[in-house]
Amino acid sequence: MGDSYWAGEGASKTSAYANRPGMVVDGRHQSGYAPPHVAWMLLEAGRRPLIDQYRITPASLQTSWGPDRLQFNASSGASTRHLVQQQKESNGDIRNEPQLDGVDPNTNIAFFGLGGNDAGFFDVVSTATKAGAFSSYPEDPSAAIRQQETVQQVILQKLRGLSTVADNIMKGLHRTHLAMPLAEIIVGLYPIGVKPTGNADLAAVGHQTLDVLYSYVKEVNATISKAAAAYQRTHPGVRVHVFDPNTAGPGGTSVVAGHEVGQPDSYFNDLKKNSGESGSREYQESYHPNELGAVAIGRALATWMAKEFPQYFPKGPNPDAIIMDPQASTTDPADVDHLRQVAQNDPDELCDGTDPDSICRFIQPGGDVIIPDDVYFNPTAVQPFPDEAPDDTGVVPGAPQQYVNGNTVYIPWDSYWGNPLSGTDHGPWFDDGPDFSPTGGVPGGDTGSGGPNSGGPTSGGPSSGGPSGVLSDGSTTTTTGGAWTAVWNLINTTQPGPCDQYMDNVWQKASTSAIKMRLSGYDRPQVVQISYFVVRSATEGDTQPSDPCS
Repeated sequence: MGDSYWAGEGASKTSAYANRPGMVVDGRHQSGYAPPHVAWMLLEAGRRPLIDQYRITPASLQTSWGPDRLQFNASSGASTRHLVQQQKESNGDIRNEPQLDGVDPNTNIAFFGLGGNDAGFFDVVSTATKAGAFSSYPEDPSAAIRQQETVQQVILQKLRGLSTVADNIMKGLHRTHLAMPLAEIIVGLYPIGVKPTGNADLAAVGHQTLDVLYSYVKEVNATISKAAAAYQRTHPGVRVHVFDPNTAGPGGTSVVAGHEVGQPDSYFNDLKKNSGESGSREYQESYHPNELGAVAIGRALATWMAKEFPQYFPKGPNPDAIIMDPQASTTDPADVDHLRQVAQNDPDELCDGTDPDSICRFIQPGGDVIIPDDVYFNPTAVQPFPDEAPDDTGVVPGAPQQYVNGNTVYIPWDSYWGNPLSGTDHGPWFDDGPDFSPTGGVPGGDTGSGGPNSGGPTSGGPSSGGPSGVLSDGSTTTTTGGAWTAVWNLINTTQPGPCDQYMDNVWQKASTSAIKMRLSGYDRPQVVQISYFVVRSATEGDTQPSDPCS
């Protein structure tokens, strides 16, 4: 089971994959050079030397060797939920059936190569690609800096959701165990295809952006590894092994060391266009291991597996019996021009498949990012907070019913980029704004005169003068959605003109408050409820009757 890295996405110089019978285009993008398939062939050649030599090509998979069988269910774009759910194309067609469907319960070894898309790999790469295509990179040096800053915001957002990724990994491992109770499980980490610093500029991505990707992928790998260890501790009867290609080379080095993307003899694709695909999938092979890289990782996996599973592979891999001729891919300058044309003519296409509130969707021509106010404040326009997203049952554990089936109305505070009303480009860490204490109530407002913050949430009700239906008694019984809807209505009904700058200040106060409250320990419903009163305080307590914005 796995995603694009383990299916072999990009590990075909000609974009020819092992399609299902009768299919011209198979969105799973399974390659014969996929590392698990390469490892299987090398190990089986040593385990059961049935023939002198066997040739592997990207366009074919060998799934049987004597009495042994390989079930290859990995699919490009898959996440942990696709272990038990169908994976669908954007038009609704089925790309892949649930990866645990029909697996043999007597399986000896299960490979688990998922978690990257749970952690936002696709969003990050899509954002980087669009930011590069939409700017004057590489001609304008400042464009690379804007691209780096944009990608860094997405990374910050994704890193704060890693607790959910860990939960998904543990849940996925348990589902794998239930489907194959006899199997030992290999958890595959991701090859880090960039250097910590000193990366080369790519066709559409600057070296500055590659530098920030290193720590992101490293942190994702650490999260997956820790989740695997936690699952092993809580399920001592299940044997879990972690394969790390970044330490599986000679002397514990990385298999891809010296062959990072953009380097001579790289093991990774730069920008690569698949002419057989359309939309955002045209460039999905980009930045994945190429044929050279996938084969190198597969060889390392085979060597590692022989040591981990001597009972199955006592003779180790037999490289002499397997013929492979991996080739590097090159970037066609015409593909770069085509990418820019797509960005200009249909920019949404480059973000197809990203989250609805992904920063990718709000990159403007020139590389600036402007997120509209309806995305920040409209309760129906955003996804749930990452660590409160429903599982496949549709229920968030411990949450009231208004959070069921994904219909939550949370605003992702950790994706704040700038003021949605003015497009002001300031990042999520404001230095100004009120400070909040998780135990001391909320300052501000017309204290003592019946204003919205007269008592604070812990001392008598923050809305003694506020409207009913939002918070009438200081309790926390009102839905989060009600408070955010009130904020949305308040902001959205403000008259344009002289109030624009005023509402700009209100936005800064509200967003700053929300961030600082989260950092101070408030839970999310409290943040949203209090934020409503921050806005009411600003609009009621800080204006005069003669103010045109009153």
